[in-house]
Amino acid sequence: MADLVIKPTSGNLIIKDDQNVARLTIAPTSGATTLSNVTAGTLGSGVTFPSGHIIQVKNFWYNTEKSNSTNSWADTGLEGNITLSSATNKILVIFSINGVAKETNNTSTYIVSQYRIGTGSWGNNLQYGNRSGLTSSTSKNNIGSVAGTYIISPESLETVGVKFVFASQSNNAAAQVQESSAYSQLTLMEVVA
Repeated sequence: MADLVIKPTSGNLIIKDDQNVARLTIAPTSGATTLSNVTAGTLGSGVTFPSGHIIQVKNFWYNTEKSNSTNSWADTGLEGNITLSSATNKILVIFSINGVAKETNNTSTYIVSQYRIGTGSWGNNLQYGNRSGLTSSTSKNNIGSVAGTYIISPESLETVGVKFVFASQSNNAAAQVQESSAYSQLTLMEVVA
């Protein structure tokens, strides 16, 4: 079957509907194409989104109270994963660890984010809340939340996991997260690079 070629001698190529409303305009000099009033349809797999667009969003939460009296990492329980559609895209991580507290003695709560690509090892990414709740007394200290945002550039199409671990920095009393079943939340967004 031969192609249908429409070539205006000057001006734009405009396709109108039965109400005389322009639905497609092509400017031959600039090559710009404008679609008007598109109310339905599906973008094809060949569509390229400009840098900064959000392609997918995944949200996770966890609300089981966790306690750790050692300076060894323990999981907060807040964990999620995302698989990028393009290896050049980035992951925007937004999180809030809630119900953060330290019990008695002069200790503090120490929170670190970790991520891994595929089934690889978990690696420490960023430290948050170092010395959170530190006091010079044995009083309990309810801190509230430790929150943050950061970007991961995995350069991979494998699933990327993100989780948070915590410890009692002084190794002598309990550090806590999700105290009283407070909800901690994690949002992972794929961003076009």
